[in-house]
Amino acid sequence: MGRWKWAPAVIACLFLTACTVPESGGNERSAETTVLGEAAGIGEEETLLMVDGQALPAWRYLYWLAFTCDQIEARYKEAGKALDWAAPAEGGTLLDYAKGQALEDTVLYAVIENWAESYRCGLEAADREEIKAEWAKQSESSGGEKAFLRELACQGLDRARWETLEETGYLYAKLCELYEAKEGPFQRPAPQPAKVMVDRLLVSAEPDRGAAQERAAELFSKLNTATDQGAEFAALAAASDDAAGPRVFTAGETFSAPLEEVVKTLAPGQVSGIVESEEGFSILRRMEEEASSESTEDLPEFDVLLQNAAAKADVTLTPAYELIDPAQFAASLQNARSDSGFSSK
Repeated sequence: MGRWKWAPAVIACLFLTACTVPESGGNERSAETTVLGEAAGIGEEETLLMVDGQALPAWRYLYWLAFTCDQIEARYKEAGKALDWAAPAEGGTLLDYAKGQALEDTVLYAVIENWAESYRCGLEAADREEIKAEWAKQSESSGGEKAFLRELACQGLDRARWETLEETGYLYAKLCELYEAKEGPFQRPAPQPAKVMVDRLLVSAEPDRGAAQERAAELFSKLNTATDQGAEFAALAAASDDAAGPRVFTAGETFSAPLEEVVKTLAPGQVSGIVESEEGFSILRRMEEEASSESTEDLPEFDVLLQNAAAKADVTLTPAYELIDPAQFAASLQNARSDSGFSSK
């Protein structure tokens, strides 16, 4: 299972991974969602990038950058190693990885939202009630709504932003269900009709058309008395003047007009009568059709479809994005959290 499958499902678990909140005290700004903008030196609501025409505010990207940086720092800390942002990682440096990973997550969520809008897949009243219930559950486990809001603020979120991310998770689930249902805007392609295959037994008109016609009549009689007409036809056709064997029938290309008209009348497995044409005398057999090999099992999983769409999304980055340095951001983020009364775990 790819990483995309579980990403929207763990939204509620991501917010509390980097810092703790004191029970009381601390800077009065701790309940405000300003740590991301302070760390990056940009306005959190200003547009930082566009994904397939959707303008995304800076906090959307900075949230994922903070999450990625926190994860990297935690792994290095657990390993007892000094963090080196210039260290090689996945084709670049650790800096490149952090910035790219955060961009992937941001684009993925935007693609989910864009798809939901395009396919008219919205949240229902029951979904919003579940989100409210989840808010209440998270608040209770944190010691109350005020405490939960302070925990979110550590990650640069407030209730509205938390709900935005949570709603995207619900949209993902709905789109996935729609795809798996094989109907609606994600309707999977039906198996394609089997190709029409035709075999031909030919007696050439050269050098004696009359003798060729008599020979064709003999072969036709032999076919009609055969116990296994299909096997007999195959044997006689292989020894005839048409050595091409069974072929895919394409209108206007495979046979001359007299033969083509006959092919169109044949049912699968049916043998024609003797058909005269300029080249001689033919007997045609439409092959038995086999079911199409294409099935819904051959189609990609929804996550693969989503990942491919995210990889191909039209992403426009602003100059402010290009100036973001993950190492400086991570260090500034810790200072902003400290100034707001949060402490690192």
